[in-house]
Amino acid sequence: MDPVFVQAGAFAVRQTAMLAANLLSTGMMKGRDPKDVDLVVQTLSSRQQYPSHGSVIDADEATRLGLRVQKLSPGGTVLSATIPWTSASALEAPTPSPKAANARQIRVCRDWSTGKFMADQ
Repeated sequence: MDPVFVQAGAFAVRQTAMLAANLLSTGMMKGRDPKDVDLVVQTLSSRQQYPSHGSVIDADEATRLGLRVQKLSPGGTVLSATIPWTSASALEAPTPSPKAANARQIRVCRDWSTGKFMADQ
């Protein structure tokens, strides 16, 4: 294996962990101890807890991890008129494969002014 590629991969992993820690500490884990944030970053990025990028982390699991989430009522809207598009983003998770029997489709919204994520299940 080419050492340059190994070095580039290691750098990318470090950069991603730093970005994740920064985003969590200013958003879903704002005000929490940096050690708690680092533990969550390690948990999310290791294959021990979540073996693939497609692993499902629902609102309950996110809460267990220590992330700040707000469940929305079933059938509710993801973005309301009070959250302008310029300060929020929304994404819709892809429909889970038939193999993922426990997977659920959720919609997530982040209010960038507060850093909170809301999940509509």
